[in-house]
Amino acid sequence: MSEKKKGQPDDTWSKMENPMSILGKFSWLIALGAAIVNIVQGILIFNTVNYYNQMILAMPGLTTYYQALIASVTGSMVWYFICAGMTIVLIFVYVVRFSTKCAAKDWESLIADKLGGGFPKMWLMWILLAIFSYWGCVGVAIPVIMLTFVGPGKGRVFGKK
Repeated sequence: MSEKKKGQPDDTWSKMENPMSILGKFSWLIALGAAIVNIVQGILIFNTVNYYNQMILAMPGLTTYYQALIASVTGSMVWYFICAGMTIVLIFVYVVRFSTKCAAKDWESLIADKLGGGFPKMWLMWILLAIFSYWGCVGVAIPVIMLTFVGPGKGRVFGKK
């Protein structure tokens, strides 16, 4: 029986490497799509706020109810615009570099790219994308998880530099 060295990919990774490379290569498009959807949702909510503002002017007796509704809806609108902006920033700060490394199948540089305490930068960016883009992080999440638990980074992603 042959023993595998720590950090050596297994047969599952050899089957998954090409799909992970393709998904990682287009991860910036998925995140950009999420940012565009957030902008569209923000614009639609802005139109809803304008509608409720007109309702307040037309029916002064319902002012308190509609003011509370407008405050809630305005908060959602602001959150969608913040999410879109942060997603676009994260695309340019990290996802584009992640995509090029995935396209080149440069897994070792992704594994070696760590923050000060040995925490992988790819995990941090995935978590931030998950917070701000919801489904837009899928293009980063799946390759990161597979690279960490199945691929060449198995057992050494969370270690020191």
